[in-house]
Amino acid sequence: MSPPMYRDSSSGYWGFPSSTMDWCEENYAVTSYVAEFWNTVSNVVFVVPPLLTAYHLWKHKLSELGPIVCFLLLTVVGFGSFAFHCTLLYHSQLLDELPMIYGTCAMLYCIIEIRSPKDSVNKSLIVILISISLSITLIYGSLKNPLIFLWSYGVLAAALFILNIRGCLNYNGSPKLLASASFNYGFGFILWNLDNEYCYRVRDTRKSLPGLIAPVTQLHAWWHFFAGVGTFLTIVYIIHLRLTCLGVNPFLQFLHGFFPYYSQKVGRSYEETKFQQDINGNTVPSVKLKNGRSNNSVGNFARLL
Repeated sequence: MSPPMYRDSSSGYWGFPSSTMDWCEENYAVTSYVAEFWNTVSNVVFVVPPLLTAYHLWKHKLSELGPIVCFLLLTVVGFGSFAFHCTLLYHSQLLDELPMIYGTCAMLYCIIEIRSPKDSVNKSLIVILISISLSITLIYGSLKNPLIFLWSYGVLAAALFILNIRGCLNYNGSPKLLASASFNYGFGFILWNLDNEYCYRVRDTRKSLPGLIAPVTQLHAWWHFFAGVGTFLTIVYIIHLRLTCLGVNPFLQFLHGFFPYYSQKVGRSYEETKFQQDINGNTVPSVKLKNGRSNNSVGNFARLL
């Protein structure tokens, strides 16, 4: 897999591009102030949903710190990607790519610690993941070879995918939610590859279409959409699995009626979490619904998708 580089002589407000990768969208085709217009504006999916959800979970104390950090790092990826595609400058490229490494490591921490005691901190694992992140940062920053980033991110993402499947099989996770997250991200990855491998055909198709329809062929922008949705749902899946491992009945809610998340309480419908001893003598939290409802919302959520 070679890094995509479809660069012409076009330049605009930000000058001639200095990034080590240039995507299939024609540079400065829409406005002289944005290098890749559609690849830039499509980053809204990385910014708005995770930022609003992270703030809501933090404000109402509905989640441990780990998933909130994951949502915030996804937002950082969105801002970095916005800067990268807007300018196509090398330092902006790093603002896009390196947070992807950091965010994946944050999700790896959450899934590895999925059965740890509530609000516990594994300092050794944090040191290991930070060391991995810093090593990739230093090596990539020194050599400036985009293949280093692509392979590093690919290995981390594959490890996360395997651990998510393992958690689903071993700890009663939500297969529908994991499948939805994986499908969205996987489909986006297919579009990413098609855009890179068949760029000139994609461009020819785009030129043959009416102006209002032509943006539909911006496959990298679609990659942003599906990758953003897939990553968001992956974090939601991790929250659901974490609550399940804590012995709490995950309750599906929709922020502003649109962005899904799970929590252990909804207003006053849950009693305070209490701790009891399981048959092995381990301390586990238990929670009881005051109204006696059972939660079948995972299936409902999958049908919504």
